[in-house]
Amino acid sequence: MSGGSYNYLGDRAHARDLVVIPVELEEMARRLADIPGAEAARSATTAVIKQLKGAANIAESLAGVWRAVEWNDSGDGHAGQVPDALAAYAAAHPARAHGEVRPGQVWADRYPGNRGRTIHIDQTDERYAYATVVTNADFTQEHLDADRTSCRDMRGTTTRILLSGVKRGYRLVAAPDQQGSGA
Repeated sequence: MSGGSYNYLGDRAHARDLVVIPVELEEMARRLADIPGAEAARSATTAVIKQLKGAANIAESLAGVWRAVEWNDSGDGHAGQVPDALAAYAAAHPARAHGEVRPGQVWADRYPGNRGRTIHIDQTDERYAYATVVTNADFTQEHLDADRTSCRDMRGTTTRILLSGVKRGYRLVAAPDQQGSGA
């Protein structure tokens, strides 16, 4: 087997060829915003866009792993290529590697354009993370210019988030042992 044993999956993920977000979806969401009574449809369309962007981000983050496995399986790689790629992925994505939301971690919104919130996990139970809002981009001039009445500065407030929501909507930016590293 040669180079393309998985049809060059790693290269396609990096180029975002796997998950294409049609511009028409974003145009549809904008159009639905102008139609009275279309709030639910606009919200669902926006959710589809966010999920596709999330899938594209995850696929892109896996490109190195997929490329290493593909080259290894085709005989074109070297012996340490897969373990090296897996170690690099685990180092870059500690939350996915460990699968835990733990006190002391700092998480940032996966899509800063949407909310731009950073949270510090104070405690967890079997279902929820209780976190303090560290930064909050909801409170920006751009939002105020858009005449959003729901904007308010949430910094310093405590919020309760489903553990699955933290993993799905946020990315780990600092673990407890990284606090002094500027991460």
